[in-house]
Amino acid sequence: EYVDNHVSIGYDAQAVRSNVTRMMKELERRGLLVTREAHQGEEDGDFSVLGWAISSTGRFSSSASRLWRTRLAVRALVRRGRCSGRDLERVIGHVVFITLARREGLSIFESCFRFVQECYNREVPLWGQVRQELLAWDGVAPLLWRDLRAPWCPSVGCVDASPWGLGACD
Repeated sequence: EYVDNHVSIGYDAQAVRSNVTRMMKELERRGLLVTREAHQGEEDGDFSVLGWAISSTGRFSSSASRLWRTRLAVRALVRRGRCSGRDLERVIGHVVFITLARREGLSIFESCFRFVQECYNREVPLWGQVRQELLAWDGVAPLLWRDLRAPWCPSVGCVDASPWGLGACD
C-alpha cells in the first residue's frame, strides 16, 4: 500500500506546508510509502494536478486540455451515431470526472446510463435521448467550475438520486 497523490489547498501557505509535512511523516511512521512530488511556486499562481486546474482566483475546474479532449470525444461519438454501451461508459467516465466540480450537471443523464446497461456488449445506433443528453452536457461543459472563494452556506443538505423525489434532506 502507498499514497501516490495528495493535494492540500489553503489560505496560509506556511500552515499548508506544515500540515502536509506532519501528515507525510505520520503516514511514513505507519509504514506507508509516500510519493514526494514537490510543486514549487504554486502558492502564488495557477496549477493543474490530477486533471484539475486550480487558479489563484479560486476557480476550480477540470484542466482545459481534459475538458476539450472530452468535449471533442462527445462530439465525435454523436457524429458517429453508434457505439456499444462499453464505449459510451468510457466517455461518460470522463464526463462524470469533469462534472464533479458541479455535480448538478449530472442531472442531465438518465438515458446514457440506461444505454450503457442495456447495450453494453453490442454496438447499436445511439438513442435519440442519449444524443440529446450528450449534446446538452457539451453545451454546459464550460460552466462546470466552482469558485473556491465563494462563501460557505450556513445550512447543510444531503442529496442522493431517487426516482421518488425523496433523495434530499436538511
